[in-house]
Amino acid sequence: MLILTGFEPYDKYKENPSLQLLHKIERNNLRRIEVPVSYQKAKMKAEEIINLNPSAVVSFGFSPSSSTIKVEALAINVMHADIPDNEGFIAKRMKIYEDGDKCYFSSAPFYDIADRMKSSGIKPKVSFSAGTYVCNTLYYSLLYNAKKRGLNIPIAFIHIPPPKEFAEKMGLKSSIDFEEIQRGAEMAIDFISRLSSP
Repeated sequence: MLILTGFEPYDKYKENPSLQLLHKIERNNLRRIEVPVSYQKAKMKAEEIINLNPSAVVSFGFSPSSSTIKVEALAINVMHADIPDNEGFIAKRMKIYEDGDKCYFSSAPFYDIADRMKSSGIKPKVSFSAGTYVCNTLYYSLLYNAKKRGLNIPIAFIHIPPPKEFAEKMGLKSSIDFEEIQRGAEMAIDFISRLSSP
């Protein structure tokens, strides 16, 4: 079973493009999971996901200031942001897991995923910072719990930029066509699905 995740709306954004993208993807043996924008609930959701014994996990997050798709290479053991999560909690200089490593690299081949997108004319970026907000918390928690369980599966996190129509509505400068975002996401999913096939 392949699991895809996207986030609920948060802060000033009444919609979340990562969740919209999630519902556009059609695959066999696929489970879609909406993740709350809450540090603690994201951790709990990650534990639930890993306990389902998925064949792979691809998580999508929204990066309002980005102008391109970002394939995240690693997650760090930090919760820290100026804005609250959707439960009103503001994290400052906190660890996600006290017994966790400082960081975990993706268990999916992030360079290869980006190269696969580039081969079709998409211009993604390999990023070495998933931030320290809830996106990073989910990503780190997935990798932490998979390692704890001894589950050797591809886990990827992809930040998407604002789609053009959404950017215009929200007054954001950076944007690309939603069709390009979806195409890049589907290429990543296809590639990761082949990695996880027996």
